[in-house]
Amino acid sequence: PERMRNAQRHGKTIREVSLAPSDTGVNMSLILREELLKDAQASLKRLVRGRLDVAASDYDNLDFIPAGCSKGLAVRCLAAHYGLPRESIIVIGDSENDISMFEAAGYSYAMSHAAAEVRSKASATADSVAEAIELSLQITS
Repeated sequence: PERMRNAQRHGKTIREVSLAPSDTGVNMSLILREELLKDAQASLKRLVRGRLDVAASDYDNLDFIPAGCSKGLAVRCLAAHYGLPRESIIVIGDSENDISMFEAAGYSYAMSHAAAEVRSKASATADSVAEAIELSLQITS
């Protein structure tokens, strides 16, 4: 992947830009100062509406992916391919870009350190992936 580290734009507002080729074009991540994330996300969503989706994948990171692509779509495609009912799917996530995956699964765990918005969209919270797996095994047994 091509990278621009520590960009000198806007008084070091942008810390890193990552471009990665994919089958659907170029996926891009923008890492910037945490306090600027929400405003930047709202502005960029308006700018790229209909062409790219913009989602936070960490407290200081925005991901840009082709419109309509999401973790939720991936879960639905895999479920269809393997003939799995939605109710049999359990997912784990901690960021805004995981919300579509929560919606596609029968049960979802958000990590306890996730933002309140992310935790509110999950079925339950867990302190670690290991805990989420242990709890999932109890649900499915």
